[in-house]
Amino acid sequence: MKKQLICGLAATALALSSGGTMLGSAAEAPVSAPTSAESSDSLSVGDYSYVILADNTAAITGYTGSDEVLEIPGDIDGRSVTAIGEYAFIRCTNLKSITLPDSVTSIGKFAFCSCTSLERITIPDSMKSIPDCVFKGCTALKTVELPETLTNIGGMSFYGCTSLEEITIPESAKSIDAEAFYNCPSLKSVTIPAGVKEIGHHALGYYWDNNKYNKYEGFKILCFKNTGGEKYAIDNGFDHKLIEEEIVDSGKCGETLTWALDSTGTLTVSGTGKMKDYLLDWETDFENAPWFEHRNDIKTAVIEDGVTSIGKSAFYGLENLETVTIPESVTDIESGAFALCASLESITIPDSVTKMGSALSGNVFYGCTSLKSIDIPGSIEWIQPSTFYGCTGLTSVNIREGVKYINASAFANCTGLTSVTIPNSIKYIYTYAFSQCPNLKYVTIPATVKEIGVRAFGLAAYDEDNDAYIKTEGFKIGCYKGTAGEKYAIDNEFDHELLDAPVVTNPAVTAAPGDNSVILNWGAAENADKYAVAVKVDGNWTIVAKTAETSYTLKGLKAGTEYEVAVIARFDGAWNTDFSNAITVAPKAEVSKYPKVTAADYNEQYHQFRIKWSAVNGATEYAAAVKVANKWKVYTTTEKTSFTSPKLKPGSVVEMVICAKVNGKWDTNALNSRAFKITVK
Repeated sequence: MKKQLICGLAATALALSSGGTMLGSAAEAPVSAPTSAESSDSLSVGDYSYVILADNTAAITGYTGSDEVLEIPGDIDGRSVTAIGEYAFIRCTNLKSITLPDSVTSIGKFAFCSCTSLERITIPDSMKSIPDCVFKGCTALKTVELPETLTNIGGMSFYGCTSLEEITIPESAKSIDAEAFYNCPSLKSVTIPAGVKEIGHHALGYYWDNNKYNKYEGFKILCFKNTGGEKYAIDNGFDHKLIEEEIVDSGKCGETLTWALDSTGTLTVSGTGKMKDYLLDWETDFENAPWFEHRNDIKTAVIEDGVTSIGKSAFYGLENLETVTIPESVTDIESGAFALCASLESITIPDSVTKMGSALSGNVFYGCTSLKSIDIPGSIEWIQPSTFYGCTGLTSVNIREGVKYINASAFANCTGLTSVTIPNSIKYIYTYAFSQCPNLKYVTIPATVKEIGVRAFGLAAYDEDNDAYIKTEGFKIGCYKGTAGEKYAIDNEFDHELLDAPVVTNPAVTAAPGDNSVILNWGAAENADKYAVAVKVDGNWTIVAKTAETSYTLKGLKAGTEYEVAVIARFDGAWNTDFSNAITVAPKAEVSKYPKVTAADYNEQYHQFRIKWSAVNGATEYAAAVKVANKWKVYTTTEKTSFTSPKLKPGSVVEMVICAKVNGKWDTNALNSRAFKITVK
């Protein structure tokens, strides 16, 4: 949406400046416009104007020629042409064919906008991205050769290319931005490669009419299963066909697990149980994972539900692996599982995972240099040695409540790391845990931390010549008085600030009644590491459960009975025994399956009685039956929940039962066991 807004505002501004009316083809954009590529005064040679960039290369900023077929030169005045500036060829209406030189690595927005005669353009392999709005309004454009190196197609880049009949999106593409191929009526179908993960709104198959978005009838998408292309087709209701992937290789990777690699670079692990462990080539009797020989082809790894562990070194060295799906069934991720996956940018570790690596060998994400952020669930007690060592692209780390130990060198040499969240559950931070993280300038150490190992924080680099570590300039610690954080700061002569004592307030509790139970919920108390549920019994508080969660179900309660309960929190190992947050709770009232007599009144003058009974959920009618000659006879039916007898003989005994009609059927079960007797007075 942001890109669309930028292009839209830019085009609107252009239209206003030329005195025209804004059109979908951007036909009223001006001939000349400033370029983002400029770094010096504009120069000219022949039909081209250009500027000299900071690296002494040239960026073409304008063209005044009238050629129909144009090969843009690779150098101007002895300088390599590396950029085409914004608006550089805008409204060059004579141009029919353009070839860009291999030296060009960037093109500005609107560079070829409204070249209405342009039919063909060849973009070199040096281009990684198609900029926003670059071919907007090129109404004659039929053929575009996109490079195999392309990763992104910008927003509105082919907006209004009404003659475009086909486009080959390269396998390298990762994203297609909003309205990229908007208002392209001749484009009847598109094949979306498996590598495309994100497709922006109205990117394909739409046009604008009657002040609303409309879909082109008959537009079809060819795509692969479980990809961005399939999701876009389904979300937008487009006809689509799944491309059958060719299985390149397959086999077993555990006693009950199999694997298959398809032609799109997707590796799928299926079955139930543990994945086999593999050994690295520097270990005795090493054995690589069976798919290792295809390591350069694997881009996506899908671990299906049912797999319980990811084996040791299973995905080690898959340098082109970009995406990994881990299901909730996985509980263990073994050492080195994703080590040296240099293209892996993000990964979600599910809450089901309780173990990641071992104390002897962590290295789970060792050297994943493209990994940007990580969220570590509280189900994992230990962050083992070197788990994220050398993840140089990692900028933020969120460690959730529940993690207790950060082992040696766990985040060492994460040179891009700028922030880390350490929860109150952490007890020990071991040696070199965050060593050689020069951009980590500030860290808060909770009061709950008992010990911090040597060189755990605040060291930017190691000086081999002098065999010494260099301190991080400007590093500062936030800590609490009398804690391990303060001691570490003082012992290592780091700047530090003492924080206010942690808040120790028990959480407010809410309750939802259940059948013989009550569900208790509360918000997380700041700085708390555990909670206890207490019930008042005979005037005294009794702890019935302890949990790290923020909800608990009290079971085995008596229906309709009230109980006084409270939740207290533990701070730095000590329980806050303030029960002032106590509430009174009660489970659901007992719901009877059968009508139950609740009252009986007698009229001794007329020898009659009147009974009342409880309502039954869903009942539309009730029947009062009496036993005569050992058989049940219906005396009367009623929609009410009461019955008055006729005049009867005093002293006589009447045996009765009340039945309910639910969902059109009379419930006549257990008549004798729920019958009752009344003596007439």
